[in-house]
Amino acid sequence: MSGVDGQTFFGKKIEVILPNLPNKPSFNNWSPRGYGFNITGTINFNDAGDVEKNTITINNLSPDHQKLFKEKEHIVVKAGSDDLFAVVSEGKITKVHKLVDEGATKTLNIEFSDDTDYGDKKKISVWSGAKTVKKRVKKPNGKYTIVKKTVRKKINLSFKKGTKASTIVKKISKMAGIPISNVQFTHDYVYKKGYTVSSKPLDAIKAIVKQCKAHIYFRKGKLYIDNWDKPNPYNENLTISKLTGLVGHPSFDDDDRISFQMYLDPRISTGSVVRLVDKAVGIDDLYRIKSGSHDLESMITNVEVYK
Repeated sequence: MSGVDGQTFFGKKIEVILPNLPNKPSFNNWSPRGYGFNITGTINFNDAGDVEKNTITINNLSPDHQKLFKEKEHIVVKAGSDDLFAVVSEGKITKVHKLVDEGATKTLNIEFSDDTDYGDKKKISVWSGAKTVKKRVKKPNGKYTIVKKTVRKKINLSFKKGTKASTIVKKISKMAGIPISNVQFTHDYVYKKGYTVSSKPLDAIKAIVKQCKAHIYFRKGKLYIDNWDKPNPYNENLTISKLTGLVGHPSFDDDDRISFQMYLDPRISTGSVVRLVDKAVGIDDLYRIKSGSHDLESMITNVEVYK
């Protein structure tokens, strides 16, 4: 793949890793050791606080390798060129589709979420409570036995008057097992009448973040709370131009958002700050990335930004 003004981006590298399995099996599209698989898919990202659902496709896995891909297994996807190759997403597998067998080509489609276990509906939140009770159960032979059973009990998590939003978020994070990589509030709201958490952990955090006029989003499998104040939160120093991979010209919509395409760069994700330069349309400024997607087949990244 080559840039418009002469810079060339060599290689189309994709790798899928299952890091929690013995020997951390990996599958790539370039080396005999990685079996040289054809790997495609789309990796999405957004700043709406929603967990993205991604799908990758791997062709001609052996039966033993197919069995490695199971629901809830942790998965890491890396992509890029020879010079820019890194993680674009990681999370847990949510669905493994039935193998599509077309004779010469056998295709396995794998869905995964760009997070850990934050959205697990089966998890009992710490403030809904639980208690263990004993129950008398009749066995097939007619005799009775005593078994223990966990019963949900609704208990709200409450905070006293004058508690700050950041304190509540960090407490929920710790109690519910939801790690947050960064917590930055410009307006750390103070709840003068106290605060009671009665919703699911992640929903509660989202509501508090919204009240503090901050942003919550997933970025490569991790959760961030960002106030947009830091000019360069990830120390990436990214300039997007014709010389560094910009494809075509940016487009504008009615909400003053700008969309553009570029050659796939794994550093690009939600919250990244980029300097977008296209003299032909009068752009040379810093922008924050709102949403986008990495296409693993065309190796193109689609991006939406705003100031």
